[in-house]
Amino acid sequence: MVDYPLMNTGYCATGRAFGVPFFCLLLVLSFGVSGQAAAQTVNPDGSRALDPGVPPVLDVLSRELERAETLFKEGDAALADGREIRAREAFDEALDVFVDLKGSANADPRFQAAYSSLIDRIKVAEIAAGPGRQTLPMSAPFPQTQADSPLKDPPGTGTLAELGDRIENANPSEGARESNEAVLGSELLDLPIELNDQVLGAIDLYSGRFNKWFSQALSRGLPHLPRIREILSEAGIPQDLAYVPIVESAFNPSALSRAKAKGLWQFIPSTGRQYGLKQDFYVDERSNMEKATLAAAQYLKRLYAIFGDWNLALAGYNAGEGRVQRAITKARTTDFWALARTKSFRAETKNYVPLIHAAIVIAKSPESYGIDVSTEAFTVPETIQVARSYPISTVARCASAEPSKIRHLNPELRRGMTPSSAFDLKVPAGSGERVTACLAGVRAMDFTRHIVERGDTLSKIANMFGVSAFEIARANDMTLNSMLRLGVALAIPRPLRALTAKTGAGLNKTDDSSYKIRKGDTLSSVAASHGTTVAAIKALNGLNSTRLSIGQVLRVALTTSESLP
Repeated sequence: MVDYPLMNTGYCATGRAFGVPFFCLLLVLSFGVSGQAAAQTVNPDGSRALDPGVPPVLDVLSRELERAETLFKEGDAALADGREIRAREAFDEALDVFVDLKGSANADPRFQAAYSSLIDRIKVAEIAAGPGRQTLPMSAPFPQTQADSPLKDPPGTGTLAELGDRIENANPSEGARESNEAVLGSELLDLPIELNDQVLGAIDLYSGRFNKWFSQALSRGLPHLPRIREILSEAGIPQDLAYVPIVESAFNPSALSRAKAKGLWQFIPSTGRQYGLKQDFYVDERSNMEKATLAAAQYLKRLYAIFGDWNLALAGYNAGEGRVQRAITKARTTDFWALARTKSFRAETKNYVPLIHAAIVIAKSPESYGIDVSTEAFTVPETIQVARSYPISTVARCASAEPSKIRHLNPELRRGMTPSSAFDLKVPAGSGERVTACLAGVRAMDFTRHIVERGDTLSKIANMFGVSAFEIARANDMTLNSMLRLGVALAIPRPLRALTAKTGAGLNKTDDSSYKIRKGDTLSSVAASHGTTVAAIKALNGLNSTRLSIGQVLRVALTTSESLP
């Protein structure tokens, strides 16, 4: 797969209602919920069985559908408990089951019926969670109906190409054109907007079929728009580009695409790192509104410097500057609208620019298009600096707030805890001093990393490191019943302890995280004196036995300022 700088909507990787790139939402909704379950028989014990003659691949399908159902139930339970991060992960894993199914399995009617049902139930679960919840990003990609490359639109289905036809072939009336020109003429713009047929077609989609979606996306972005516009202005680029996140992420800072693009501006990991967005064990700054906007401003500014045209710059933001440059060379034109009439761009890139133009037009005067925008009071949070790891639940208790509130204010946090190094933590307005004082009296946590291996369970890992399974679950935003995924890094907590100086065969401490072996030391004595376990020391140092050598330096913990990759 080609890794373009910001290949998000290009791969149509997300599709969850209200928190995702607009293209993929259209794609999922246009597909509908049709499909019937394949005929089944019932075993004497009440379980379902496949009819005779069903190919063996469907046995695999039955097992995978059951796994998707288990993951959905786990996500539903996590959402009800206010653990939005784990809910998102479980829902994503359930949807991944369908994405990973290949071959004849996804041609079976049960595949499409179960997939559509899953999308609907995730939406219902989110709505039932209540108006105070942060809407979860819904990574619901359109499942391939045949062995096509993810870069291709499967024929004969609800595809982006069909949406492209709908926009490209729009034939608005003169009355519609005049009314839109009247609205546009009364607004201040710093980005050239063209009310051609494609843009008018996109306006019609936003204000009609996707009126509610647009309303919720714009409402979510309202509190952040003043600061976003300020950042863009300081970068010397049009402030109206502040509405690009409507198309990119529906202003959801946690939106995550199947191509791993994340945040309001949907940076893929490599481009995010290129523009200074930190991504490590603890945080992913692509979900930090301010830092991601600063990065996006620099990237957009660079694209404009390359092409000298904002339409081409936006096309490059979606498809990558290399594809745009090749299109210009092949078609011998720098007019985006002329390029959009060629086969140089995929349908999603052709749609991307007019959808942004349309978003800007409507966002300037939503009432003119029947868009209801929520004006709920927004209180700017306080920012305090923490330098050690504290569970989000502890921060919430200190702030007299729900854990979900702390997660909502700090979407860049990847774990159920703050980093072990300096971090700007947002807390509810008016609680900054109280939280700082409260955390000063709470024991910080030190963490060891453990990579999940085959056969691991929370209880097994807990026994290995000498901590409770509950503490591991809490640190990783899980429950005691959560499924563990192979290869995933878990944070294993242990309280920071003051190490006591010993004499004789005691400690020969080099620093709080390492120890030099002396005569008479054993792994058991070293573990006991450092408040850890033999298994944890072996894991940190890659030891296969308990044999030690005098002078050998062992790591007994990660330093409190060390970041776990």
